[in-house]
Amino acid sequence: MGIKTEDMVKNLPPKEMTEGVDWMGVLDSFDPAALSEHFLNECARRNPYYTCYGWDTPAMPVEERIQHSEYHARFDRQDLEMYVERIKTEGLTPSLYKNARMTLIKAIGSKGAHFYNQKEYEALGEFGRKKQKKEYKQFDEEWKKRLAEKEEEEDDPYLYDYVASVHEKIVRIRKGIKASNGKPMTQRDFAKFLEYPINKYTEAEKVEKWYSRSEEEESPVEDLLLERLIFRCHANPYWLYDSECESTYGNEDPNADAVLDGDEPCIYATPDVILRWIKEGKPRDTVWIDGIT
Repeated sequence: MGIKTEDMVKNLPPKEMTEGVDWMGVLDSFDPAALSEHFLNECARRNPYYTCYGWDTPAMPVEERIQHSEYHARFDRQDLEMYVERIKTEGLTPSLYKNARMTLIKAIGSKGAHFYNQKEYEALGEFGRKKQKKEYKQFDEEWKKRLAEKEEEEDDPYLYDYVASVHEKIVRIRKGIKASNGKPMTQRDFAKFLEYPINKYTEAEKVEKWYSRSEEEESPVEDLLLERLIFRCHANPYWLYDSECESTYGNEDPNADAVLDGDEPCIYATPDVILRWIKEGKPRDTVWIDGIT
């Protein structure tokens, strides 16, 4: 059975809408230094892309991970402050309360993950940190060498290299979510389901799908929309964010053996499958992008 945030934070606001919640007070009173190792590891596990919890070889040295985790903890806090301000100006609504609570939980996890990195930094000591840097450098060089060999093998001037854009994947997710009538959701219904502005969503679907990786390294799609897709639709973040995952490579069956084994990404995956992937570092050929928890 998974660990709930309520187990770590006793004064966490209830799921039911409640007046007078001191959102920032709850976050400020959360002291990761007082957590047991069991709970602190849970904060790290929820944020694997900058704690590298459970990884044989960290994705980056601990000094860099501390910088990343500090940034995300600060960014999540700013998100919560934004919702607190909206509640003051717009009044408390079920939607705002739900989003504020979700953001608070995320900020709590980020704060705990940052402390986890700090503990690792202290535990390693100067010698351990130098050793880790050396191991990472060796791993990074071997990884780049393997990628170069792979590109050389696949370098065919007559082969059309098609890469599915994030926009195209969003459309496939919408069409995979069925409405109450059993048919794919319309743009308006899907935007309402995501609690996302309809005008911004339709624009996201209009954006050019056929773009080159060399010309556009990052998706122009707003981060908020990507987060909603992951949280509300259980869209597989590996498949959604990785430009190497072509549209034909995404398995639509979350129960397929290849998906459950973590060898093939899935367009839709249940949270337990995604969490198991995170824990086991699968799919193996996919790199996490900062911003996903």
